[in-house]
Amino acid sequence: MLNSRHYIPVAVFFLLLAMGVYFICTSNDRAHQKQQILLSHLVSAEAASIERRLSLSLSTTYILAQEVRRSGGNMPNFDQYAKDIIHWMGGVSNLQLAPGGIIGQVFPLTGNEKIIGHNLLIDDKRRDEALLAVKERKLTLAGPIELIQGGVAVIGRNPVFLNNDDSEQFWGFASALIFLDELLKSTNLAALEAKGYRFTLEKKEEKTGLWLQFARSKHDLAHESVEGIVTVPNGYWRIKLSPGETASSLWSLLLLAIAVLIAALGAYLTFRILLEPVKLRDLVKEKTKALEYLASHDVLTGLANRRLLQEKIDEHLQLLNYTNELLGLVYIDLDDFKRINDTMGHDMGDLLLQEVAHRIKGCLRTTDIVSRLGGDEFAILLTGLHSKNDAEMVTRKVIKALSKAVKLRHREVVVTASIGITMGPNDGLLAEKLLLNADLALYASKNNGKNQHMFFEHQMKQKMVTMLDIEEGVREGIKQDQFLLHFQPIVCMNSKKTLKFEALLRWKHPTKGLIYPDAFIEVAEQTGLIVDMGWQVLEKACKFVSHYTDLNQQALSVAINISPRQFLEDDFVKRTRKTLAENNVSPEHIIFEITESMLMKNVNHALDIMDQLRKDGMIFSMDDFGTGYSSLAQLKQLPVSYIKIDRSFVMDIDSKKEEPQFVEAIIAMSQKLGLDVIAEGIETQAQFELLRGMGCKMGQGYLFSRPVTIEQLLQDSIQLKQPLADNR
Repeated sequence: MLNSRHYIPVAVFFLLLAMGVYFICTSNDRAHQKQQILLSHLVSAEAASIERRLSLSLSTTYILAQEVRRSGGNMPNFDQYAKDIIHWMGGVSNLQLAPGGIIGQVFPLTGNEKIIGHNLLIDDKRRDEALLAVKERKLTLAGPIELIQGGVAVIGRNPVFLNNDDSEQFWGFASALIFLDELLKSTNLAALEAKGYRFTLEKKEEKTGLWLQFARSKHDLAHESVEGIVTVPNGYWRIKLSPGETASSLWSLLLLAIAVLIAALGAYLTFRILLEPVKLRDLVKEKTKALEYLASHDVLTGLANRRLLQEKIDEHLQLLNYTNELLGLVYIDLDDFKRINDTMGHDMGDLLLQEVAHRIKGCLRTTDIVSRLGGDEFAILLTGLHSKNDAEMVTRKVIKALSKAVKLRHREVVVTASIGITMGPNDGLLAEKLLLNADLALYASKNNGKNQHMFFEHQMKQKMVTMLDIEEGVREGIKQDQFLLHFQPIVCMNSKKTLKFEALLRWKHPTKGLIYPDAFIEVAEQTGLIVDMGWQVLEKACKFVSHYTDLNQQALSVAINISPRQFLEDDFVKRTRKTLAENNVSPEHIIFEITESMLMKNVNHALDIMDQLRKDGMIFSMDDFGTGYSSLAQLKQLPVSYIKIDRSFVMDIDSKKEEPQFVEAIIAMSQKLGLDVIAEGIETQAQFELLRGMGCKMGQGYLFSRPVTIEQLLQDSIQLKQPLADNR
């Protein structure tokens, strides 16, 4: 006769089976969502790659068009000029000049002889784009099309107009040809296809509205694909990407079979448990122990968690009352770990953390305790120490172990760590205090350059207090309008006449006197106070320009530094326009000095801001050029009028062989791109002579003048030379 020992196992079977089916369904949904997200990222990356490559390659037409205008439409040195552009820019198969729309010059000529004499304005395949370029007066893109000389390519047509008295006359085209195969090589599409992905590239026909396919993978797209848009001149392309065929149905059946097996096993175990109450009680005890373990250990690495670490620190601090030994608490934080998660995914990040935990444990004794505090932070409790040297020796072993490359599936990564160390009982008798001290030492290690270790020192607390005092003082200084501007002239290197000024911030502290930016700018950046401070600077600079103009009946230009946090504010453009308008200052008399790192934080957003303000007449200058990671190839895409060579290069230009060559190269290439160069930090006559000999047009530094106050500037009646149009 059936009883509860039979009904319960049956119920358990169906319950576990239902849970298994639910798990399979949700797992399939998650896998599908994850796959779609991955495809979206891949499509966006490939679309961006194509856009960047096209933008870089097509920018050669602007350079070529500029030279045509400069030479009045006559370029006898076209071959050498085109060769230099192709060499420096890359990605371009040939450059063409078509006076009156008829191709007359091509570089390289070899292999392209057939297109000489070809009329772009009557050719059916290229006429529409050529006529559109003339009508709109902007670059258009033709193709992909089959070429007369063979192959498939896209061609950028940039119309050139020459000044003829008071009007502009169409001269012809400056064109760049990019073979489609070469363009696709700049993407990862081939690599993705090798991994089983499938793709198509399509172009929308403006007349029919139909999408025409011009590139694809060997195999057709799967039934589910993700698409992205590639913006090109006078149109856009569409890229589609899908995974290869999968065995998801077979895998689901396999999982279902496993679920049935697990449900059957669960029912069997339930039956056995009902028969053996003692085993059930033992199992409960075992599960309780497992839960207690989870409450005190990190799930990912199996290491002790913060709670258990704190308990162990308290225990060992009590034991120190009966011995002469020391304990060491070591804080470890991986440098730039976020980069791993962002570029390789959180799964790879978890694998890296597990390997780091394994390597740290391999450096310790069985009596030591290693803990994961959260994220990429670890802590080590070293016991039975006799001196700081014992803790340092273990720390060096850990740094050496972590410095070896870690293989994550098919890639190798190298991580470094910043480490802070505190010693008990010397640095504290409570776990909370030692944890705080180790954290302060870690913070100091990171600020000191990362990939190193530092012991806790009592000054670190004082430094933290000092930073808080500075923050409070800056906040009050902004409220009380204690910040003022000094102005340093930017002069013409030939005439030594002042062309414009740079506004430099100073803090007039009520008790400490005049304080320079090095003492407070970093804190202002970290706390966000730099935003309010930046708006005060713009307001004061505008008032000075307006006041000077009223007194001297002559306008002057002032350059001010813009912080990244202020520049990327949502209302930056609107608030800038409002400030200039309220002070009756024309945008062309304010120069915003920006840094390379500022642009790299969010390139598209930064370029959008600059384009909006450039339309108003605002001028931009690239500050501290050469100290970051931009290149002249990238610089030509940015709407800047000047670049400022960092003072670190000017300082030793007359004593190091490599510095003059580097600076001279910057000046030469900047002139090629139509940009003016300002050298800052000129202090000696030798520096001045060298820079002027290299063709540098403007400079600033103590050789000409130290920064002066508004009152001094107005009192001395410094006469300014009106800035020339080509210096803007």
